[in-house]
Amino acid sequence: MNTNTKPVMVGDTEVALTDQAAEVVTRALKKRERAVAKARRELDAQTAQNAKEATSRKQKLDRLTAEVATKQAQLVTVQKRVDNLPAELQRLVTERLDATTKANAILGEVRDWSPEPTENIRRFVVLSKIGDKGRGWSDAQIKAAFDTLEVPSPHTAARQLRDAFSGGPQYRDRQSVKRDYDDRIGNAWKDNPDGTVH
Repeated sequence: MNTNTKPVMVGDTEVALTDQAAEVVTRALKKRERAVAKARRELDAQTAQNAKEATSRKQKLDRLTAEVATKQAQLVTVQKRVDNLPAELQRLVTERLDATTKANAILGEVRDWSPEPTENIRRFVVLSKIGDKGRGWSDAQIKAAFDTLEVPSPHTAARQLRDAFSGGPQYRDRQSVKRDYDDRIGNAWKDNPDGTVH
């Protein structure tokens, strides 16, 4: 019987074992060490994976939070536009009514402007007054020119409308001719800001 012994460390304790027992214990300890090392590697890998997933989730959460904030800002903007819609519609209606009224007064005739946008009405009137000089102007330039055009005096505008519907001036006597002539000369500067008399 083999009674030789050899020291073997089991944990922090040194144990004297026979050669055969020492060999068995040593193999068991190494096997346990390999199992512990494997478990540690798996734990480290799982920890790294968890950290990666946590980072990904945080990034996704941050992105969703930013998107929600953007949508909230857009919602506030849209709500503001909805709140302002009645006033904006009123402004557009008033702007168009003013444009058509002024256009009719300047042109001396009542036209059906319903198919035309307000910008086209202004452009038509301006070009009818200044000719090719206004071709190529932007809507802003046309509006500025339209706003500066003088509206004929009520008397002149009434005469223009009367003439337009009747086919021309109607005179009953010489005094009517003279009065019409005086009116035309006296109001010419109002009807034609450039100083020309028609």
